[in-house]
Amino acid sequence: MMIAFSLSLVRMPQQHRIALPGFRFQEMMKASDGIWMYDILDNAWFAWHAWLVIVTADMMGSAKVNGTTGVSGVHGNRFSTVEGARASDKGKQQYYPITNYEGVLARLANAKNDKERKEIAKETGIIRLPLLAASFAHIYPYFFTPDCLHQFYANNANHLHRLMLECGHLPRDKAEKFGYMLETAKATLPATFCGPICNIHTKLNTSYKLFEWMAVVHWYTIPFLISLGVNNEVVSNYAMFVRITEFSMEVVPRTESELRELEALIIDFLTGFERLYITDPSQICRARITLFQLIHIPNCIRWYGSYRICSQATCEQTIGYLGRKVRSDKSPFQNLANLIVENEVIKCLKLYYPHLVPTNPARFLLTLSIS
Repeated sequence: MMIAFSLSLVRMPQQHRIALPGFRFQEMMKASDGIWMYDILDNAWFAWHAWLVIVTADMMGSAKVNGTTGVSGVHGNRFSTVEGARASDKGKQQYYPITNYEGVLARLANAKNDKERKEIAKETGIIRLPLLAASFAHIYPYFFTPDCLHQFYANNANHLHRLMLECGHLPRDKAEKFGYMLETAKATLPATFCGPICNIHTKLNTSYKLFEWMAVVHWYTIPFLISLGVNNEVVSNYAMFVRITEFSMEVVPRTESELRELEALIIDFLTGFERLYITDPSQICRARITLFQLIHIPNCIRWYGSYRICSQATCEQTIGYLGRKVRSDKSPFQNLANLIVENEVIKCLKLYYPHLVPTNPARFLLTLSIS
């Protein structure tokens, strides 16, 4: 049985940001050795084991728990050894390759002072051995998954749309029409799919939500670009990005040949992206890490199965759902912990007693009377 649980550090007092996650991880390490439990129904004792197998987080949250410096520095992408790219001679690198992970940890352990440790961290992108390395299932770097939700939609889709505007592939008049078409298309969008899609031309720099980016990527951008007469090469490149996203997020088994085809498609997309948007070295800042990390998706699928398992959508939804239920001003975190435990107990009861789950839950229709 696999159980997912979330831990939010948002708005948490500084003194709890290490203690609370540390406490949770210590309990899981004890569980990996086994915890004796008594089953009152079977009148028997049994040893219950649990292991942390993967940890998902957004880019900032992942850097907090995986012991690296993040995505800005001398080295960066933890899945490869590619050197960081600079936007200028004095600019920061944008990628973090990690080389010889165990060797770097040994160097950190043998460092004589904080200054030496900081130099090693700056050189390699590794700050420390993460607490999660105590898990029997810990294998670096795939133990810490990328965040496909933000990678595909909040980062890459956003970046591609802005580049089409910046490079003139979507001139101002066409951009305005694109936004207008989006706004009017919501009239035929079923409410059960998602909320209304706003005008991307007027709302791009304010608060364009993830579900809106999903709709723009999967439903609207390609037909709108074609109808607006945008360059076919730009449309084709965006279509490859959409195909990569859909293929990766589908919950279906993949063969090795299919993953090799995906890898070839990603290479074609990145090559086309470079040809369209990086025409001289001064534009290297457009080659962001979220685009570069697309090349590692086939390997991630080999490890995890569907790339969707890396999504932060469930975590974000759970945090919002539980956050609205917190009523205690005196002990909000204890209140939150109780709510999480209550939800998990209900899930376990449903697993143990499936007949408690209604097969056809009643639906209550709301009616509005206008007099």
